[in-house]
Amino acid sequence: MGGRQKVNVLQDIDFEANEGSFVCILGPSGCGKSTLFNVIAGLISPTRGNIYLDGQSINGKTGLVGYMFQKDLLLPWRSIIENIYLGAEIQKRNMPESAAKAQMLVEKYGLSGFEDYYPKFLSGGMRQRAAFLRTMMLDNKVMLLDEPFGALDAQTRLSMQEWLHEVWRDSKKTIIFITHDVDEAIFLAEKVLVLSHRPSTILEYVDIPLPENRNYEMMGEPEIIKLRSEMFKIIRQESQKSLGGKDAGVESDPVIL
Repeated sequence: MGGRQKVNVLQDIDFEANEGSFVCILGPSGCGKSTLFNVIAGLISPTRGNIYLDGQSINGKTGLVGYMFQKDLLLPWRSIIENIYLGAEIQKRNMPESAAKAQMLVEKYGLSGFEDYYPKFLSGGMRQRAAFLRTMMLDNKVMLLDEPFGALDAQTRLSMQEWLHEVWRDSKKTIIFITHDVDEAIFLAEKVLVLSHRPSTILEYVDIPLPENRNYEMMGEPEIIKLRSEMFKIIRQESQKSLGGKDAGVESDPVIL
């Protein structure tokens, strides 16, 4: 039997996220968005190219950016606040200080009164808030959020988008957010990078013409409706290419940046 063929997932990906910015990465399913995050987070190394943080290459280095996965991954035997300060505990930080900080985040960002609950007693939205605060606890300058609201119902998803945007405006963390939902990308981001089907390249760099202090009523503005239609068209075309078997991804390199 032959060896497993390597797949060219990403190709010529080049972008910059300024400090305190909110960038969404939008692309069809299976285009390599999560692979890109794994490269940025240092979980896998690119076959060529570099990831820079504050001017320094961080290829293959873990723990330098926060990473929130699609599932909340809360430990069922720990209370919400114990889950939130879990990372600090693993890193052997000062626990009284970490517990106090976790309590501050809980009170500031809408989980007050639920500190001692176990995850199974919380709604999906509240669990995702706890997972986000767990990532935020580690004080990384950059936070990677991989479709964290994908499993939520529509109403909860909208509520969580508004909550996240408020938290971002307050904290001014640099957030890079993966989604395949055009509306979500437009509402959350200052800039959207639209990816092609695999091997992924950046097709469009889209600046979102909405103020930082935004609401969903603004999504009905003519300029936004037009932009939404254009982005939907691109994503639909790229999805059809993937479904049509035009995945020319069997190459010698697994990841290229």
